[in-house]
Amino acid sequence: MIAEPDTGQQDPQTLARVSLQGVASLLPLTDAEYEAVRAAYLQRFPTVAMTVSLGDFAFYRIVPQRGRFVAGFGQILQPDEGEPTGSSPRLTALVLGR
Repeated sequence: MIAEPDTGQQDPQTLARVSLQGVASLLPLTDAEYEAVRAAYLQRFPTVAMTVSLGDFAFYRIVPQRGRFVAGFGQILQPDEGEPTGSSPRLTALVLGR
């Protein structure tokens, strides 16, 4: 789930949020994308370089299968049955404010 920051100024149940369901799989060290993912992660979290180098640290790839967007209280949108999350014109329009 990804949510709008809770600043304490409003009821938390009125905050915009997106929840995604998908399939997660281990990103092997040998994957062509591994070094780019590692570099992006370390750019965002530079103080964890030692942790990333530990043998039990791993990255995972999540491929979204379904999602739901809540724009606020009573404003829920999810793709129609069988419609891929990324191709929902209604969801895209609401997320982009169109």
